[in-house]
Amino acid sequence: MDLHEESFAMFHQDPEISEIASVYCLWVIPALFGYSVLQSLIRYFQTQSLIYPMVLSSFTVLCLHVLACWVLVYTLGLGTKGAALSISLSYWLNAGFLWLFMRHSRVCEGKRVFISMETFGHMKIFFSLAVPSAMMVTLEWSAFEILILISGVLPNAKLETSVISMIFTTSYLHYNLASPIGAAASTNLANELGAGNLVAAWASATIAISIAAVESSAMSFALFLSRHVWGYAYSNVPEVICYAAEITPILCISIVMDSLSASLTGIWSLWRRSRPEVMIGVDRRRSEQSDERNLTEQSIEHKEQSA
Repeated sequence: MDLHEESFAMFHQDPEISEIASVYCLWVIPALFGYSVLQSLIRYFQTQSLIYPMVLSSFTVLCLHVLACWVLVYTLGLGTKGAALSISLSYWLNAGFLWLFMRHSRVCEGKRVFISMETFGHMKIFFSLAVPSAMMVTLEWSAFEILILISGVLPNAKLETSVISMIFTTSYLHYNLASPIGAAASTNLANELGAGNLVAAWASATIAISIAAVESSAMSFALFLSRHVWGYAYSNVPEVICYAAEITPILCISIVMDSLSASLTGIWSLWRRSRPEVMIGVDRRRSEQSDERNLTEQSIEHKEQSA
């Protein structure tokens, strides 16, 4: 029994499941590097408002992922190892498609980012921001993973672990829908605030919160109505289905809170940038632009009169 299996066994997890999980954890390591490269490219495309290339790349990779997963898992008989390798392949393909678009597309001319020695001069600032952010995200997601692990020490551990895993997977799938709302709001707010358009920034924030509230409410309502059905997507054991139906109201509340949290995370900068001194600076900038516009119009009128 290796270290991974011992760690799972310490929390009274099923030995067979622990062995499969340890194999998956080892073979999914290459995906971590592809994911990090992909996230950097996604941030670049978001700042350039290049959304359609990301959509097209993600859709293409999704279609290829289904085929790759089928071939690796069933055709080649790799099982769990094939599932992990298919995820790694999909991340690297997505990153490769986006890099090729950035490198060769005319849309990115004059906006391409290349590796240079100047990059290493800003590493201190980068790590001062990246390390706290990484710790925050790690602690957040570790809370869910630890919850699944310690469920093994509860009475009827198999039932508890199965239902909590179902709840976590469903919540994670919905978070992938809610998180882009916050990311889009953050990017749009940054653009509007940088241009001094406070009214448009507030409108974007209001729209983002409204979309998150409506979407999460509709999703929670639909999930609550189908509380005796949605569990069959994961299991056909009646005991698991009934237990999942009992916990569904808590899942619905969690979905609403997660959606609002994802949206407000992207909008948080709006409050900080809308302080009085910033508004005074924006008003001053608008006043200067108005003065410059008036001078230009007067100069044009003077030239026309002289002519």
